Amino acid sequence: MNNQNHFFLPNLTVAKKDLSKKGINEIEINLSDTLFTNMSVAVTEASVADINGPTIFSEFLLSDELKGKVHDAAYYFSKEVPSDSTSAQLDLVMLTYGHRRFNWEQITKGILPTILYPADTGYLKIKGQVTTKKTLKSKEQLALNIMLQTKDNKRNMFAIPVKSDGNFEQNNLFYYDTVKLFYNLSTQKNKINAVKFEASLMKDEERKNFFINQPVSYKSTAALYNNKENYKEAKQDSVFFAVQEKLQKLTATKTLKTVIVSAKIKTSKQILDDYYTRGMYSGEGNNIAVDVEGDIHASGLKLWDYLQAKIPGLRVSNNGGPEPVPLWYPNSQGIPDVPAILLDEAPVSLELVSSIDINSIAYVKAFRPPFLGSMLNGFSGVIALYSKRSYSPVYSNRNNEPGLETFLLKGYSKFKEFIQPDYANSDIKEEPDSRPTLYWDPFILTGKNNPTSTISFYNNDISKKLCVVLEGVNAEGKMARIVKILE
Repeated sequence: MNNQNHFFLPNLTVAKKDLSKKGINEIEINLSDTLFTNMSVAVTEASVADINGPTIFSEFLLSDELKGKVHDAAYYFSKEVPSDSTSAQLDLVMLTYGHRRFNWEQITKGILPTILYPADTGYLKIKGQVTTKKTLKSKEQLALNIMLQTKDNKRNMFAIPVKSDGNFEQNNLFYYDTVKLFYNLSTQKNKINAVKFEASLMKDEERKNFFINQPVSYKSTAALYNNKENYKEAKQDSVFFAVQEKLQKLTATKTLKTVIVSAKIKTSKQILDDYYTRGMYSGEGNNIAVDVEGDIHASGLKLWDYLQAKIPGLRVSNNGGPEPVPLWYPNSQGIPDVPAILLDEAPVSLELVSSIDINSIAYVKAFRPPFLGSMLNGFSGVIALYSKRSYSPVYSNRNNEPGLETFLLKGYSKFKEFIQPDYANSDIKEEPDSRPTLYWDPFILTGKNNPTSTISFYNNDISKKLCVVLEGVNAEGKMARIVKILE
């Protein structure tokens, strides 16, 4: 196993070392051969670096080949030239443990190992079941109408077919944090339906079992975070974490002393105005706002009759015709005239608006003359109607309305970008820096035309001892690992 034919040795040279506050450091990586090589480099504070943890050698050559968990597998590859005792101990491990995790007799018969956690190729999914038997007995093809509303108000609508047993599933969804799911069934006979949704992400019990089946190093990490006392003790054992925490508290204290936060709670009309209106139609001023969606007395009334009671000076006249005509401010001849009508900020005819059901309108703004958009014939004012959207920022949690059933779905955690600040920029040089990882690059590529690669990184404010770990593999499948301490 450890026959010295599995590794190659790149040259790692420290070209420049400066462990002062935000000092710049340079490292050169050089290979004597011309084979294509892919390497990764990580530079961390030495007190938090796991130097004795799993290595590229132990993971590929030992842990992956034996049944069960090998304690401290990296120990057997810790020396470039193994001693007689290390070789004997490795032989003992090979004789004691079952070689390979696969039963080749079963594999030759076509019986493959059970994969407990298959690759995540379908991303997130919406999955569940309709449990109302009366609904399932319907002869109509059922579909669950879905709208996903993210926190930044982006929407995605689609229909999921419901099988005869009530199950439904939609794959290949991708979203962060949480989304609000609005749903109803396509059948009109059952307005209120019992729908159960299943969690798309791994459950807590599954996550525990996942860590139990991982190598020792992963199990210890899981136990560390599952046990608050262990995590607290681990932090106290590290001088680096203690200094880092002190620096963060100091920074927070200074910030809190100089920052005063004040806020004013918005009314429902202000929230609706921010949500529906744009440009010249937004904001308060020479206008009258009407919250139609939030008025329980609006339902059942005719639109113009309702607005006549809400907008001062507006009156409705049949004018000898079958349809009502709104009249507002007088025109140039001093006679009340028809204001310009907008639907979702687009000009529409009076005939079209007269046929609109008031239950489809969420918000109305009436602009007194003179209006900047006078090209819209706004000399007698402008009335802007805003149709209801599937989601309202104020009234989305009402449970007494059919078709507004909601469910909260949990998505992926937002990833945090790895930061490597450039302190050559003087604007950020005074910012506090307590990064435990100073540099990381998973793709250092070398070959015939570029046998040398140079990396540079800045120190943080507190580290005096750094650990550089280089690992990689070349085109022949040989591996490399170098650990260098800078102090």
